[in-house]
Amino acid sequence: MNTREPAPDGRRLRVLILTGTEPLIVARLIERIGRQPHEAAVCGVLYHRLPDKSKGERVREVIRNLGRPAYFAHFARRVGDSVSAAITSLGRFLLRCLHAHFPQAGEGSYGLADLVAECRGRGRPIRVVEDIHADSTLEFVRSLGPDLAIVYGTPILKPCLYEIPQFGSINLHQRKVPDYRGGGPIGLWELLDDQPDIGVTVHRVVRRLDAGAVLKSATIPIEPYDDLTSLALKAHVVGIELLADVVADFARGRVSEAEQSGASRMFRTPDPAELRRHLRRIAVERGTYRPPRGRPIAKLVLKSLVYLPLVLARNWYRRSTGRFPVVVLYHHLLADRPHFMGIPTSLYARHVAFLRRYYRVVGLQEALAMLESGRVDAPTVVLTFDDGYRDNVLRLRAASLASPAPAMLFVCSRHLDQGEPFDHDLAADALGFEPMSWDEARELEHWGFSFGSHTRTHLDCGTTDTERLQPEIIGSRSDIEGKLGHPIEYFSYPKGLPGNISPQSIDICRSHYKWTCSAYGGVNTIDHADASWHVYRMPHPNDLLELELQIQQVLEQRPGHRLDAPDTASDVYVRGAT
Repeated sequence: MNTREPAPDGRRLRVLILTGTEPLIVARLIERIGRQPHEAAVCGVLYHRLPDKSKGERVREVIRNLGRPAYFAHFARRVGDSVSAAITSLGRFLLRCLHAHFPQAGEGSYGLADLVAECRGRGRPIRVVEDIHADSTLEFVRSLGPDLAIVYGTPILKPCLYEIPQFGSINLHQRKVPDYRGGGPIGLWELLDDQPDIGVTVHRVVRRLDAGAVLKSATIPIEPYDDLTSLALKAHVVGIELLADVVADFARGRVSEAEQSGASRMFRTPDPAELRRHLRRIAVERGTYRPPRGRPIAKLVLKSLVYLPLVLARNWYRRSTGRFPVVVLYHHLLADRPHFMGIPTSLYARHVAFLRRYYRVVGLQEALAMLESGRVDAPTVVLTFDDGYRDNVLRLRAASLASPAPAMLFVCSRHLDQGEPFDHDLAADALGFEPMSWDEARELEHWGFSFGSHTRTHLDCGTTDTERLQPEIIGSRSDIEGKLGHPIEYFSYPKGLPGNISPQSIDICRSHYKWTCSAYGGVNTIDHADASWHVYRMPHPNDLLELELQIQQVLEQRPGHRLDAPDTASDVYVRGAT
């Protein structure tokens, strides 16, 4: 182990980011480094964008490959993909018509233009280039005077670029070294090798590919429901944390590095045909997650067809009057291993992508402000999570890199204090699902997630004993406010069914919280009787069709109850939360 100590000279370490990865990931990395304001600062960004092929280049590519028999199959697949993309585009347009919602292209997403605008708005130099080694590019880098460069998702760099910074350059390699050097989708080779985990490594950039000394590394377990999407997203989150730690080490003069040792293997990025073969093999050997349905698929399809005219007419009426309902969904945890209330990371990301395409996905505070204003002019969905599981800390951040969306987490403060598992998990023999810590809760806040109260110990608020209710309901608010440092105005009843909500608990909650959330179904409309304080929530099914039909109020109506009027039916009754 070799330790180098770049001596701080009283100024912040100037960090340059050399990248070609997703702009949102770059923005998250910049934000994470920026939380060390007295140690390091990002002095600029050099973003490499691959040039688009001209029509002439594409024609020449086809002619050049005509002699390869395998190319005809590849070309046929590309034609098929183009036809499929056109059909998908038409289907999405028809679904937008059904929802009466036509968001602008890219609405709610974060692209390169957003990254450029954010950097320039903060006075941070950024340059987008197609030739990363051009003389003008090198001059731009020199003009920034970087002390250290982070290499994240670029082509192989030449020494004329990566040696410019005073302390050289470091690279994020989302695999173990020297075991898995080279390219390919994150997690692919490890899945094929039936490895128990994938590695994430920060190493020095040297002439040999991925051969530099290791500065920090971590591993991510490969769990039963993981796929290439979830592993890649998690590796980005872990990589951002490792890079921030290494930058802090350089800024503090405490850099510790270890030369790589042992046998090494080099992998190249597979071509599309090879990748398809690999994915088929992984699917056969590992299987694929199939979300459970609460109803037979035939019944769901039949209801879709029968209710289609009603849904179409109702949504266009709501659009014309600005009276869409606000649908608040609740889940519990993102889990890539079996849990009776879990949803896998990649599936959740796909759900959020679907919701963002056909609904306006907003935070709870924004949605309630719409209701208070008397106008909701787009179909609106809010995401919430109950209990406060540690599994959400990594996976929610990971999913947000693919499909960014706000969410509120209702947590049990005593469980976060003590790290004790939840009774409902122990009763179901679901072991190893601990609550998050307060530090992890604060990290989620940095990523845009918000928090509410769920009592201290997950108390069933159906009790009429005020001596038990008060410390649980009031105390949890003071606990969370003390740990997070800001007011908490939202409360979610554990289990959340009418029998879990006593009149005494309602009185206490209304005295200490602005809003309280149940979990027995229903949608939130501008004119429902308790709209000023009660939020109806419905469960978030793991099956996408079931989720869509539930949001559209197509699934069977079941008797529910308003909190202030136990004999009055609400829209939908499903199952309670925990």
